[in-house]
Amino acid sequence: MIIGLTGTSGSGKGTVAEYLKQKGFSYYSCSDYLRQQLREKGIEITIPHLVELGNEIRSQYGNGEIAKRLLEQIVSEKKENAVVDSLRHPDEIKALKKSKGFIVIGVDAPVKLRYARVQERKKPEDRLTLEQFKQEENKQMHGTGSSPNLSECLKMSDYLIINDSTKEYFYRKIEEVLGRIK
Repeated sequence: MIIGLTGTSGSGKGTVAEYLKQKGFSYYSCSDYLRQQLREKGIEITIPHLVELGNEIRSQYGNGEIAKRLLEQIVSEKKENAVVDSLRHPDEIKALKKSKGFIVIGVDAPVKLRYARVQERKKPEDRLTLEQFKQEENKQMHGTGSSPNLSECLKMSDYLIINDSTKEYFYRKIEEVLGRIK
């Protein structure tokens, strides 16, 4: 089974991924793939650079290309259960839907709560003001062409989890979804 994760920045996708890893799922991430590509090119890892590289790959090879590359890796490594984090374009979801048993979980939370979480994780690309955070997110919510479109990705989710409470409550919501999947 492959579970794809989509959602807004700081919503808890990484927490879902960690939870699934503890359940034996192998972890793959579109964002980590892009981070690695930037490192190899010697480019600073920032949200604009991640978005720009993602857009470049999608416009050059097709909007589902990053997910296709990760799916090829999952298949070649013969992983039975995998989680693919950071799906940001509807065609990435469509590419993975070709895999039997693929499920998409969307994760969201209120913007101020997400911003606070992002500031706590202290990734280099997260050094933004609240206004910059909102502006970057707006670009990713309703993109066209090769740009991210998180709004559409969330609509394509088989399950949507709103992460607006405690971690324990969030874990219960994840368990409920896993129970429905099985």
